[in-house]
This record gives sequence, C-alpha cells and structure tokens, in this order.
Amino acid sequence: AQRTLQAARDAAEAVHALRAGGGGSLVIGTAPTVGTYVLPGLLQRYAAAQPNVEISIRTGRSQEVSQMVLDDEVQIGFERELGHAEIESVPLYEDDIVLLASRTHPLAVQGIATPAEIANEAVIFFDTGSSYHSISQAVFHNSGVAPRHSIDVDSLEMAKRLVLRGLGLAFLPKVAVEEDLKRGELAPIDIESAMPIRRSIAVIRRRRRSLSDAALSFLSLVGHVFNVEVMPDVGQPGRGLSRRLPAAPYSAG
Repeated sequence: AQRTLQAARDAAEAVHALRAGGGGSLVIGTAPTVGTYVLPGLLQRYAAAQPNVEISIRTGRSQEVSQMVLDDEVQIGFERELGHAEIESVPLYEDDIVLLASRTHPLAVQGIATPAEIANEAVIFFDTGSSYHSISQAVFHNSGVAPRHSIDVDSLEMAKRLVLRGLGLAFLPKVAVEEDLKRGELAPIDIESAMPIRRSIAVIRRRRRSLSDAALSFLSLVGHVFNVEVMPDVGQPGRGLSRRLPAAPYSAG
C-alpha cells in the first residue's frame, strides 16, 4: 500500500513538474561519511543545473539506507555495498580506510608499523557498531594483539581531532581527511604485510520503482562524475543502473 501511494505521489509530482517547467523533488538516503564528504559536491553541481528541485536528505548506516530505499522513503541511496535481491546497485568508488597519526607521532615519522607496534599505542575507535569500527577491530583481532589503551567516540570528526591533538591513532576514511593530509597535519601509517583496507560505496535504488525526472537527472550527474552508465528508467528488474568501469578510490578534491 505504501508503494502504491508513493507511485501516485511520483505521478502527481511529474505532472506538476511539467506544468511548472521543471522542478519536483529529490529525496536521498546516505551513509554519514558519503553525505558529509561526497554528496555536497554532487549537490552543488546538481542545484546549479536544477535550481527548482526541492532536495531532502536522510542519513543512516548502510543497512538503514537500504531499508529507506526498500520502503520508498527515499528515491536514491548511497551506502556501503551490501547486496539485496530487491535493490539495484552500482559501485561508484572505493572508500580507502587509512591508519592516521599526528605528523609528530613517532610512527608517523617511521611511516610503517607492525600490528604489534600499533597495538602499543592508544587507538581511537569511532561509531561502535559501524563497519569502520569492525574493520579497525579486525586489524588487531586478525593479528592476535589488542591495543594497550583505546578511546571510543561516536563521531568521525571527533576522532580526527583527537588524532590531530596527538592523543592516539585512528583508522579513518581517506575522503574525510584529504585536506588534513595535504596540509601535512595528519600522516598515514602503512601496516606491515597488510592489504589495503577498502569498502565499495554504491548508489542504489529499489527495483521496479519508476523514478521522477528529478531523480533521473541526479543519477545522470552521478554517472558522469563517477564514470558509470545510468540506464534509462524502464521500471524493470535488472535495469536502471549498470556499471561501466571498475570503481576507483574517490578523491573529494
């Protein structure tokens, strides 16, 4: 019933947009990191091209974004790629997660460290229950070591500022610290014998849902920026989004 009601709203919006010469609404669900560090640049370009579109953004963890899409609470979502039979998704970029220290930290000067050396330092973890938290913990668990001291916070930005103050090391998404790295305020530390830590970030929509012109226009922009092909909206399973090139690490610069 909710989907039927949403379809009726979409149809009414399309008629209104045609009469008004454009416009309509765009409702996006996004994971916090994407919403903070990636989405603003996309929306700046979109708003310049579509100034009459009303934009609404909701944030949540990736599982919550998936549910928003399934419940038709949002038209388009950005999340860590999870996979769901009723969701179409296409990878956009690889979210690099890097171990960071203040520029004066001994391990920053060293540039590389073993898990045991890292565990001998204070480690800052953020957002318990998130994939970032579990990825950080897994580095130590897989190596059979544990940090001698840890600080738990609920904010990525707080974790970054604690690192800047020299209070510990933290695993943070590179997209969130690019400016700090460019200024030399933070320094990355390679982990000896470890593979790069990455998460695939995808744009998603519910299968068989027809999207408004406003949403299709936004998807077209996303496709252009990330070099992925956005198929015509035909409301059929397996259509709507498709991948063209392998996702690459994203830079907000």
